[in-house]
Amino acid sequence: MALELMRDQIFSYQDSQNSPALNMAIGFLHFAKHERHMFQFVYLSGYKSIDLSQEVFAGETLSMKPMLHSKRFQAIDEKKQRNIFINISIYLIGVGTMIHSGTLRMDFHDAVNMVRNMYEALISYEGRPS
Repeated sequence: MALELMRDQIFSYQDSQNSPALNMAIGFLHFAKHERHMFQFVYLSGYKSIDLSQEVFAGETLSMKPMLHSKRFQAIDEKKQRNIFINISIYLIGVGTMIHSGTLRMDFHDAVNMVRNMYEALISYEGRPS
């Protein structure tokens, strides 16, 4: 139930000037900042640990859908797409945790730019020829 509420919150952020993936990331940062107790329960309580070699990251299939709108993302094989998703998710959780705890004192727009830059770096890295 908590994950459902979180997904609803994350996917409710919409800005037509952004890609669906960036809207999802911004929605996540808003969730971390404004839904403090729910964020803490889902990400900081330790109620579940995930072994990425054995199972799917929380909401992975649903959360990757916005990324599939990107032609650059689609051009990357599925294993590398998953690597991008996992890396950006862990980065978002880290930034979200710092926003949640108040240890990251920066303009929200700057935090969004950090996430955008990390996504672009991951796309470039994983999309390069082997």
